[in-house]
Amino acid sequence: MAAPGHKLRPPLPKYWGFAAMFLPIKDQAPDRPYNAWVTWSLVAANVLVFTQTGADNLPVWIKYGFIPASGTLETAFTSMFLHADIMHLLGNMWFLHIFGDNVEDKLGRAGYLLLYLGWGVAASLAFLLLGGPGGEVAGHTPEEVEAAWRTLPLVGASGAIAGVMGAYLVFFPRARIRMVWWLLVFLIPFSLPSLVVIGMYFVQDLLLGALQQGGTGGVAYAAHTGGMLAGIAAALALKPFLRGGPHTAWDRDTGFAPGGAAAEVAFDPRRPEPPRTIPMPDLRDQLVGAVLDGRMDLALELYGRWIGEPRLEVLPPHVEIEVAHEILRRGRVAEAMEAYRRFLGSHPRAAEAPEAKFRVGLIYAKAEGDAAEARRWLRQAAEEHPDPATREFVRKELLRLEG
Repeated sequence: MAAPGHKLRPPLPKYWGFAAMFLPIKDQAPDRPYNAWVTWSLVAANVLVFTQTGADNLPVWIKYGFIPASGTLETAFTSMFLHADIMHLLGNMWFLHIFGDNVEDKLGRAGYLLLYLGWGVAASLAFLLLGGPGGEVAGHTPEEVEAAWRTLPLVGASGAIAGVMGAYLVFFPRARIRMVWWLLVFLIPFSLPSLVVIGMYFVQDLLLGALQQGGTGGVAYAAHTGGMLAGIAAALALKPFLRGGPHTAWDRDTGFAPGGAAAEVAFDPRRPEPPRTIPMPDLRDQLVGAVLDGRMDLALELYGRWIGEPRLEVLPPHVEIEVAHEILRRGRVAEAMEAYRRFLGSHPRAAEAPEAKFRVGLIYAKAEGDAAEARRWLRQAAEEHPDPATREFVRKELLRLEG
């Protein structure tokens, strides 16, 4: 959400600081049949409005934007479908695309739409109450600054989207968000829990809102903060009522549902249950938590217990593949081979499956000396792997093996 620039102060760039260098790419949610029709309809509506109004359309902003001196409930609603420029629109829709679908899944389409609109209105009210001039502008009296702020139209969907992010934070605090660090000309991928990612955005808006001098243009940080607090409050109130139905493993892994309550474990009735330090219903959640927290020594210990007995439930693909990678990094090649083969048996169509096939092929080629098996696995990796550099490496390795 942005307050378009005024002559007293030029507009600030959108999301400088953390968001300019760190960009979320996607969350590690599983594929599911649910279609986020409301999220995509909101994206389409915002794009459609922008194609009709264009960028820097001050007459439209004054008519339909939220102006502190004369704002109404109607303009608080219409302002969230206006955007200052194409980058403002694209940034907001990208964040809505990443965080909206899972929140819509839990709230239901009607509830999600009503809350989204409510969060947008709450963001406008927060801007009205908290976003006023907070400092001085050189060459202007406080009265001039106050008058300028009160006539600035507020536009943008980011207050409502901040509410979506606040709800996501409460619903899925342990969900992993895939990020990219834009460092000059380099793009460095990594992942963090949503608690960290969204928490950093929240702290950024608090700090920049406090430092924003004069409040007469640029990014409306108070609206972001108000929208996110509204989303957090709504999610905290609703989450206990939404956790009663059947839950997936992802719900438990990410913190939406109580961990381990629905875990299904298969026991062999012909032998007594061996003693365990960690109760079986909690073992899966302990293992997932250890991987997500980066405690790989503990994760490998728990993984050894996990594979020690047959069971009905499987590990999340991103957890199981990370365990296999860690085993290989530690030089335990035979165990890594078994871990990758076990992963492929559980998740043959997962996004990480081509990488697992690539690693299996390399182990056969480099460690086992089995050229036939290496070629079989590497041919699959050459066809399926999404990374062009990896596919080129695999082709060269196949040429070497066939020569």
